[in-house]
Amino acid sequence: MKLLVCLVGLFIVTELQFVEACSNLGLTGSAGYTSPFYSSPNHPNNNPHNLDCYYRINAQSSSNVIKVTFQPFNLEKHSRCNFDYVAIYEGSSTSSRLIGKFCGTNSSFTVKGRGQFMYMHYHTDSSVPSTGFRFKFSVSASTTPACDQLSIGGGPGSGDIRSPNYPSNYPNNADCRYRINAGSSTRTITLTFSAFNLESHSYCKYDFVDIRVGFQGNAATPIRKYCGSSTPAPITITGQQYVYIQFST
Repeated sequence: MKLLVCLVGLFIVTELQFVEACSNLGLTGSAGYTSPFYSSPNHPNNNPHNLDCYYRINAQSSSNVIKVTFQPFNLEKHSRCNFDYVAIYEGSSTSSRLIGKFCGTNSSFTVKGRGQFMYMHYHTDSSVPSTGFRFKFSVSASTTPACDQLSIGGGPGSGDIRSPNYPSNYPNNADCRYRINAGSSTRTITLTFSAFNLESHSYCKYDFVDIRVGFQGNAATPIRKYCGSSTPAPITITGQQYVYIQFST
């Protein structure tokens, strides 16, 4: 009985050591900085169960862009990432705007946000182990600091949104946010594209227009994500007061 208690105690201490060591709230860098790689606990071997690890990146200026690159990434797959996941927020805590919730397997992908902080929460449950991930981050100055339009509408009517420099080429590293307010969730919002010409990619990895609903666009999955040169068909959105659009290059 004494031997069993000692073994259980040793296991608990080992798990606690992983949990205590996995958070890093002091990641920092100014414009032009690229970090080394950081790894989830025990990577490339299987990560421990029941983890909650937190990472906070400080870009030192609200006008900077933070880009996080995962390479590789391997977490338990689920359609809504309910079990093991990395949730990434555009801000200093989990109360900030949710950029997305990620799981599954990918050799490499990048998540970008704008502002002084980016916050990441890595969670694992009690089953189905996986090898986790490595990530690095880079910080750059925004090339489009004044392109946001977060007060479009407010009631019935129509408006016009244009990308920076249109009809000339838009700049590299653009990051523009547009919020349409219908004034009430009982109204219908219709988006009609009259011109569209972005860099093409099979899943819009580089330049894209990302359309979400809600005041902050916190939906983990976009309503639509567009790139390429084909003009999208009109989109009709019902039951929502706000539509949140991000243009990223």
